[in-house]
Amino acid sequence: MVKLNTYKVFKNLPFQMYLLSDPTVKRTLREFDFYNVRFYREERTKEPTVCLDYPAGNVYWFLDFKKNIEDYILKKDNYYETEWKLLLSSLKSQIKSEFETLSQTLNLVKPCEVVDKMNKYNLRDYQAFDLIQLCIKMRQTETPAGLILSEQRTGKTRVAVAAVEELMASGGCVIVVCPKSAVDGWITEFQEMDRFQGVSARQIKVFKHMREIHEPDAIAGHWGVRIITYDLFKRFTTAQLRKATYAEYSNVMLICDEVHRLRNFKTLQSDILYRFKASCFRDKLSLRILGLTGTPAIKSSSDIFGIFSLINTSKIGFQPYTKDFNQFKEYFYNCEDTSYGKICKTLRRTHELNYLVQSSSVQTKQRDLPMFANYEKKNLSVSLTMDEEQAKIYQSVRDTFVFGDEIDCQNGLVQLIRLQQICIDPSSLVASYDLLAPKIKWILQYAKTKKIKTIIMAKKLTALDAVAKVFDDNCIEYSYLKGALSITARKTEVDKFRNNSEVQFFLIQLDAGREALTLPEASCTIFLDRDFAQGFNEQAEARMTPIDGVAHTKYVIDLLMRDTVEEQIYNILVIRKENIDNVNSLKEIYKKGG
Repeated sequence: MVKLNTYKVFKNLPFQMYLLSDPTVKRTLREFDFYNVRFYREERTKEPTVCLDYPAGNVYWFLDFKKNIEDYILKKDNYYETEWKLLLSSLKSQIKSEFETLSQTLNLVKPCEVVDKMNKYNLRDYQAFDLIQLCIKMRQTETPAGLILSEQRTGKTRVAVAAVEELMASGGCVIVVCPKSAVDGWITEFQEMDRFQGVSARQIKVFKHMREIHEPDAIAGHWGVRIITYDLFKRFTTAQLRKATYAEYSNVMLICDEVHRLRNFKTLQSDILYRFKASCFRDKLSLRILGLTGTPAIKSSSDIFGIFSLINTSKIGFQPYTKDFNQFKEYFYNCEDTSYGKICKTLRRTHELNYLVQSSSVQTKQRDLPMFANYEKKNLSVSLTMDEEQAKIYQSVRDTFVFGDEIDCQNGLVQLIRLQQICIDPSSLVASYDLLAPKIKWILQYAKTKKIKTIIMAKKLTALDAVAKVFDDNCIEYSYLKGALSITARKTEVDKFRNNSEVQFFLIQLDAGREALTLPEASCTIFLDRDFAQGFNEQAEARMTPIDGVAHTKYVIDLLMRDTVEEQIYNILVIRKENIDNVNSLKEIYKKGG
C-alpha cells in the first residue's frame, strides 16, 4: 500500500469549487494519483475545505505535478494563477517538512539496531547504518527503490546483499545486472552471506549466452539469483527478459551495479533496463529497484537524470525521453540555447536536487572511515621528450588540424585521439616508425628496476599491446586484462597477478578494468593515457585502494609527452578532479548517527 498524506485547501471557496469541477483539473488529479478528493461543507467543519490525498514523501510526484499545472492549466487559463502558485508553494513546503520528518527518523536509529544488523549480516558499523537508512528510504514510496552511492572500496555489494535479505524475506527472484568483471564478486558475496547465516545456498544462475534462457534449470527454484552482464542483458527482447528472469516469480528485485552507466539514457543498455521495469509493472509484479555506483560525483544533469528515470515511478516526468530531459534541465539548471540544444550552465535549485539525491540514496565517503585514515595516494606526472622521428609525425598531424566554427565535436575528438596515439606509440599509426617510443622505453626501464606490484592502464588497446610485446621480448611476466576476454579468462588473469609473485605487472584496458576489480596488492598505477571523463579515471585509480587500515602510500603516475596536447588534457582533468572533490565535500542532509 502506498502511504498517503493529505493537503487541505481552506478559505477560498471559488478556487475550491474550481478544483472540484473543472474537467482539466479533474483529469490532472487522476493523472497524478491524487487518491481521493474530498469536499467538506461548512455544516461539517468550521469552514469549507477541499482535502487532496497524495503520495507521501514522493518529490518526483510533486515536480511532475507542478510541471503539468504550468504547462496544461496556467498556459491555457491564468484566471486562478495566483491561487495555483500559492497551492504549489504550500504543497512544496509540506513535502519539505516530510523530508525533515525522514531526517528525524534516521537520527532516531538506535545503536542496538545497528549492532543487530552487524551481527545478523556480518557488516561493519557504517554498513549496518547504511542498510537501515536504505530500507527506511526505500519503504517511503509505493515501489521501493533506492541508490547506494558510496565511494569505491566501501563495501557497496555487501550492503546490497543484506538489503536483499531485508526486503525479500519472503523469497523471490533477484536479478543482478553488472559488468563482466563484477560477476565473480556478486557470486562470492551471495555465497558468503549464505555461509554466515548457516542456511542452504540459494540458487545462483549466471547467464553467459543467449541460448541458456531455454535451459530448464535457468528458471527453476523458489529463491533464486540471476546474474546477467550488461552486454548480454541489452541483447534480450522483452519476451526473453521475462523468461530469463521472473517467469516463475511475482516478487522481484532488480539490482543495477555501476548504475552510472545510465548517464546516457538513450543507449541500448539503458533502454533495456527501462523496458524491463515497464514489463514488471505491466505484469503487476512486486518490484524493488536498487542501483549501485562508486562514481565520485554527479557532475552534470544527464548523470542523475538517467538514474532517476530508473528508480522513479512517476507517470509523466523523469521518463527517459528527450522532452522530459529538457524539462528536467530547465527546472534545475540555468540553461543556454545552442545549436546542440539546451546546455546546462549552473544549478539554480541546488537544495531541491540535493533533497532528491539524499532522500533516495545512502552515501559513505572514504574520508569518514578509520580504515582509510592511514591510506595516502600520491599523484605524480612524468614529462618525457619526444624523439626526433616522433616529433615529426606529431607535427605533421598537428598541421592538418581543422579549426573554426565549422568543425564538429566528433571530428575534433578524432583529432585529439590521433595525437594521443602518436604520443604513446606512433607505430600504431605510422608503419615506418620502428623505434621504441619514449613512453614504452620508460615502462621497460621501470619494469627492470622496480620490483613492486604495478598496474599499467590505458584507454587505447594498441598502447597496451605495444607494452605487452616489449615485455614478451624481454621475458617480463605480466597479466593482461582487456574487454574481449571471457569471464573465466578474466578471473585467471586476476588470480595470476594476485597470487604469483613472479607476475609484477598487470596491463589493464581502462574500459574493461575500471569497475568491480579489487587489486589492493598493487602499490602503483601508471596511466599511459586517460579517459576524458574524470569519474572513470578515479574509478580506475581506486582498484588498488586497501581496506585493512594499515598505513599505505600508493602512487598514481601519469606519463605525459612534453609540449603536446597531453599536457593540456591532463590540466583539464586536474581541474575536473578539483570540481569533483568540491561536490563530494558538500554537507549531507542526513548524517549517520546511532
